[in-house]
Amino acid sequence: MAGIADRRTDLFYLFEWMRDLGCTAFLISEASPERLMEGNFDEGYLSDGIITLKMQVVRDVETQRRIRCVKMRETNHDPSYYSLLFNSGKFQVTKVISE
Repeated sequence: MAGIADRRTDLFYLFEWMRDLGCTAFLISEASPERLMEGNFDEGYLSDGIITLKMQVVRDVETQRRIRCVKMRETNHDPSYYSLLFNSGKFQVTKVISE
């Protein structure tokens, strides 16, 4: 997509094509959620949802995985960060209990 002259229009048609497929598609980016929504990246406006993952340092020797739903079109959602746990091969999401 980097070499495309009219990136926004081409992205729009790409997103429309994926919606017409009737499937769930995940686009993965390393941009921060702030950058996705500030206008430099059209993906934030064209997508139906944005979920971010980050590693949060909580103490000098402890880091937690965090997950957040920044945007979910047509859904009332809580945009807060939650702890993302991985135990015994399964993911769990819980409220953040330590900062």
